[in-house]
Amino acid sequence: CPLEAIVTTCAFGRAPDLAALAAFQAETGLPIVVDATFGYDVIMDAPVPVVVGLPGGQGVFVAAEDADLIARLSAPAFEGEAGLDGWTLKRQQLATNAQRLRMLLLGSPIQFQPGWGLSWVSSACVVSVAEGCAPAVAALLAVEGRFVTCVGVRDPEAAADAVPVVDHLAGKMLGLPFAADLDIADLDDLAEAVRRAVAQV
Repeated sequence: CPLEAIVTTCAFGRAPDLAALAAFQAETGLPIVVDATFGYDVIMDAPVPVVVGLPGGQGVFVAAEDADLIARLSAPAFEGEAGLDGWTLKRQQLATNAQRLRMLLLGSPIQFQPGWGLSWVSSACVVSVAEGCAPAVAALLAVEGRFVTCVGVRDPEAAADAVPVVDHLAGKMLGLPFAADLDIADLDDLAEAVRRAVAQV
């Protein structure tokens, strides 16, 4: 089955190199679309079409430099809470909490996505731990009642193409519980729980 298009994503809010994607599209002729569900804060231009999630967590819009493409799109009008009115405050809260969590985990083996909480924000907090340790860390945190997700985990029984990169990342990446309304005590408790779990694996 020939490859007909490429759909890539803003990984947990971090923008891909859109200029490189546009160059690849121009070179190969393959249409490219970027899923930026969590990318509201990072999309400044759209040399390839980008589906951007609204900060309220409901609804999307399509950004593209191709006006003809936009004119051909048809979708029902969004009638939910877009979250635009409160975005400035929410962005500030997300950035503050991200920087606090970074400080609380300073010196630990936890690694954050480059720029998260500094040059861009997202309500998704994805970190990496030592190779192969993510499932064990997630299990220890679950014992403490903390909902942590292993990134890229898939059902081994489901038929799927080989995805060795996803399988590799699943062993070292975790999604931590994170939100704009966490207070310093919540963040401190989370950081301590993560430190304890990482120290045990």
